[in-house]
Amino acid sequence: MAEHYAGQRAPFSQKNWDVLIATGERIEVKGIRQLKGGSRRSNVSPIRGSDYDSLVIVLLDDDFKDAEGLRIPRAVVEELFGHNDHVNGVVVKVSAALRLHPGVEAVDLTEAASRLHAQ
Repeated sequence: MAEHYAGQRAPFSQKNWDVLIATGERIEVKGIRQLKGGSRRSNVSPIRGSDYDSLVIVLLDDDFKDAEGLRIPRAVVEELFGHNDHVNGVVVKVSAALRLHPGVEAVDLTEAASRLHAQ
């Protein structure tokens, strides 16, 4: 995400967001690897803080080369997904309904992924 948005990665000790972009937006990043012909995970790991402005879910293919993103404002995350006491956080499930929500933006990560693979 830092590559895509020309942002700055947060230090590993930062708990609530992963990338800071020039506008001041703090992005929480979660990833899911989706296997062809295999089981497809749909839940991201729990979000345990609220000190972020948007969530970007990166959907990766088998070989980690093709990536698609979904950018979701924190207000939409909070609207659609409640706190799960069992994991002490918010678990976002990627679904067709989530993809169609008017607040969710598809993010084409092709160019950023290509740049990273070329390094």
